[in-house]
Amino acid sequence: SEGEWTVCLDRGAIGDQATVRAWRPGDRIQPLGMQGQKKLQDLFTDRHVPRAWRGNVPIFDCQRGIAWVVGHRIAEWAKTSDAPVVWIRFSRDGN
Repeated sequence: SEGEWTVCLDRGAIGDQATVRAWRPGDRIQPLGMQGQKKLQDLFTDRHVPRAWRGNVPIFDCQRGIAWVVGHRIAEWAKTSDAPVVWIRFSRDGN
């Protein structure tokens, strides 16, 4: 759904440089509500994402780490607070 492809993140936590990239083995995220980190491989398994699709899931990465696994989870440290926020929306063109 569109909601899974739109997110509001803490602008200060994201910083000035961010990239969108594909998943890499060994990637980790601190999912919202968790104290520790979780391997993206385990997140994908828990969310029933087929192995063949995992390379197509956009990863929003910044200096601090993975802020958003698009369509799945945001990082605990990137959640909104009273600080300025940034809205990000991804879309696919179907090609």
